[in-house]
Amino acid sequence: MAPVFLLGVDWADEKHDWCLMDEAGKALDSLVTPHTLPGLESLRDRVRGAVPPGSEILCALETNHGLLVDFLLDQGWTVYPINPKSVDRYRERTRTARVKSDRLDAWLLADILRTDRHLHRPLVPDSVLVRELRELTRDRESLVQEGRRLTNQLMACLKAYWPESLGLFPDLQRPWALDFLAQYPTHGAAAKASLKVLRAFLKAHRYPRWETKADEIFAALRQPHFGAAPHLVRAKTRQALHLISQLRTTVRDIHDYDGEIERLLREHPDGQLFLSLPGAGPNLAARLLAEIGDDRNRYATFNSLQCDAGTAPVTRQTGKSLSTVLFRRSCKKPLRQAFQLFAGCSLKRCDWARELYKAHRATGKRHPEAVRIVANRWAKIIFAIWQTRNCYDESRYLAARERFAAHHLAA
Repeated sequence: MAPVFLLGVDWADEKHDWCLMDEAGKALDSLVTPHTLPGLESLRDRVRGAVPPGSEILCALETNHGLLVDFLLDQGWTVYPINPKSVDRYRERTRTARVKSDRLDAWLLADILRTDRHLHRPLVPDSVLVRELRELTRDRESLVQEGRRLTNQLMACLKAYWPESLGLFPDLQRPWALDFLAQYPTHGAAAKASLKVLRAFLKAHRYPRWETKADEIFAALRQPHFGAAPHLVRAKTRQALHLISQLRTTVRDIHDYDGEIERLLREHPDGQLFLSLPGAGPNLAARLLAEIGDDRNRYATFNSLQCDAGTAPVTRQTGKSLSTVLFRRSCKKPLRQAFQLFAGCSLKRCDWARELYKAHRATGKRHPEAVRIVANRWAKIIFAIWQTRNCYDESRYLAARERFAAHHLAA
């Protein structure tokens, strides 16, 4: 059996403190390494020079992604991501004076693996396809947030000098709306457009029922409107055109991300599993797959997935006191968001999910709580189809639910 050595790494943006320890708890080496390729290579060489050939290296650090993690995995070393909250608790256990330093934290991380390695899970990387999907879906979500921010700024800008324009567009992120505002950024410019021009504009943008919409816009532009001061119109028009340009780019990029995400999702063997879920289009299906991953050993039970997704509540009970149910804050936030979004979308496409939601709303639960309960049920179902590799079949699920209820009534 190969000897085991423990490497604790307190990582940072520019440098990493690390400590190498044997299983007896003796610190063999420690150093501060810059976050550069030569720096990481020097860490590798120091560690390999301090241990016998063929030794097993177990690494502990407070993150599960990044170039440092990839480098450690590339060496064939086992990586244990340790939750920063857990490290804080260990620190309190070992240092009553609340002393803290990067060097001591590196020692503590190595010592955690020495004493409590069985309580932590090693990092098993997903396939390259899933890792690319994860990066794409998370980056797309950042773009969506950026689009919302720009839309809110554009709305505020238009309210300052032409508030009536907001009634013309049901959605400012639509390409036709942005093109219209870019072509007619003021009320005066838009009012000069004839009905024929407006109809041609909307027809060119393939707007549904473009004639009716053109008539509505033409009539609205001839209604009484606020007469903003000329200097304000000039200043705000410049800002509006700037925001429109940024928003156009963001909307276009989101569309491009959508195409690439869907392509990769359909390439993955598990893609159809998640696409079979009611209400999960390509983006939500891809987010669920990307955050859950394709390592079937990651979650031993459906409850472990529920806890990781933050849908399972936290129950506390001490002595004779009544148990208290609390919202689970410590979880994988992107996974929780994906489950919450999917559960909300499933209400429109799945009868039992809608009934479950309404039943809990009738008991006085707020919308987020009721959606979280639906998400918790979906986590159990998704775990089952993920493990068995069978697409979701609602009739099969309902039949299983009826058998379960009948069994409990008989018992």
